[in-house]
Amino acid sequence: MRDVILLAQRLEPFALMFLEDPVPPENDAALAKVTRSTPIPICTGEWRCRADGFRPLVERQACDLVPQGPGLGVELNEEVVNRHLAPGSGRL
Repeated sequence: MRDVILLAQRLEPFALMFLEDPVPPENDAALAKVTRSTPIPICTGEWRCRADGFRPLVERQACDLVPQGPGLGVELNEEVVNRHLAPGSGRL
């Protein structure tokens, strides 16, 4: 995780739109730590499969963005107005 935080800090001057899945998807605590360590928006990937899969990440503020697509993020975005949908193809 330390390497991911260092990488994110080095990428900050490039004004990235977001950094997707910087840590293994099963490690919510690491994702939250990376999210708090950088101004680059951190996005979780489609691996959560359904909107309710993103709920714990958003409630813990462990990510800044959730992917968009059929059944992904739309319902969550309506409930949690401080989070945004990441640009994407909308396909799984």
